[in-house]
Amino acid sequence: MIRENMDILPTAFSSKKRLGFDDKISGAGLEKKIDCFLTLLVRDLKVNNCKLIGHVKGFADAHDNGHLMFSITGFDEKVRFKGKLLQEIAGIEFTINIIVYGIELLSVERVFEKAYENFFG
Repeated sequence: MIRENMDILPTAFSSKKRLGFDDKISGAGLEKKIDCFLTLLVRDLKVNNCKLIGHVKGFADAHDNGHLMFSITGFDEKVRFKGKLLQEIAGIEFTINIIVYGIELLSVERVFEKAYENFFG
């Protein structure tokens, strides 16, 4: 959001979802899926007039089978990952936090849901 005096204000969004996969997925496969998801998300945020990314961070929790943390902090940056999955998994709890500037919350929600449906829906 941009105020009249041209200050660019932050918009914060978060979501937590349970994901199930038709076929079990490896850690590398999940990283690739998350990387593609975030690439689309960040691209579409920019297309919708997002001025700056504070951060897009998340956590893919496979409980006893490990976890992946992921983050991206710029339009032209690569996604960074930490953690690992111990074996192939059938599902995860997916948590994401987004802080961006110059874009309304409703637009962030729409961009997130579209990217989410494309890769996980």
